[in-house]
Amino acid sequence: MITTTKVTEKNFLKIYNPEDGLSLNINSVEQAIKSKLPTLNSLQKLNEQKTVALLALYLLELNSAIKIGDRMSKNNINTTAIRIIQKYGFMKLSDIIFVLNKFLDGEIKLYGSLSRRDIMGALHDHSENRSMR
Repeated sequence: MITTTKVTEKNFLKIYNPEDGLSLNINSVEQAIKSKLPTLNSLQKLNEQKTVALLALYLLELNSAIKIGDRMSKNNINTTAIRIIQKYGFMKLSDIIFVLNKFLDGEIKLYGSLSRRDIMGALHDHSENRSMR
């Protein structure tokens, strides 16, 4: 479970472990916005490489958990993690968890593959819904 321990450059990969994060109960845009989890930009200020690695771990977890034939390559996962930070750095980690869980729960349909386009499209839709709040 993600704790409220003070986040440092050394411990944030452990604190925000995707095995714990993807089990968080974030069921709405409001919960994602009100969460006390940090933004991607604030994590990036601590350590950019570890922030990319953290997002890549979340994407790897999603990639391995869903039952599809065509999965993302590790290179594609890393590129997607970088692009998420570049485009959606203002979002909280809770926003990312919320969207990835929508894939895991089948609320975002996949048709035989998982791609950067699927993930970025879902984040775009979430960003628009978020801005309407």
